[in-house]
Amino acid sequence: MTKETLTHAIGEYEKTLITPNSDFDRYLKGDKTALTEQQVRGYELFKQHKCDTCHTGVAMGGQSYEYMGLYGDYFKDRGTPLTDADEGRFAQTKDPFDMHRFKVPTLRNIALTAPYFHDASAKELKDAVSVMLKYQSNVKQPAQKDVEDITSFLESLTGEFKGEKLK
Repeated sequence: MTKETLTHAIGEYEKTLITPNSDFDRYLKGDKTALTEQQVRGYELFKQHKCDTCHTGVAMGGQSYEYMGLYGDYFKDRGTPLTDADEGRFAQTKDPFDMHRFKVPTLRNIALTAPYFHDASAKELKDAVSVMLKYQSNVKQPAQKDVEDITSFLESLTGEFKGEKLK
């Protein structure tokens, strides 16, 4: 085992984590009927609120570590005591810059992976969307319709495995 073969093996494994042929994939390939009107609105809001800045690439995330709470104190507002898990990347690096900095998750199949966040504090996807709009996109009072539209868009990221839509 070498660094090169290990890196190659991890890369090959990560390729299997992408489930193709989501409604969104088909939409990007030109099938304008693949998304509902609500999902298209959600996609536009996703871009408008700059969610695609961190949730980028084929996996729509997983490529960077970002600070949780750019526009407010998420940890204080959460109303529960801090835990070791709240340290984020700092737990590994011991660099103060990395305190409360977490790996941006992929959004592929996100509708199937509740609960959300490092602390599992968001039990439903719409709750996670509301939190992210407030603390990462500076939307003080996210409109319920916007939350529902973005959530619907995120549901379009569920792909297929062996030709079957994941459930």
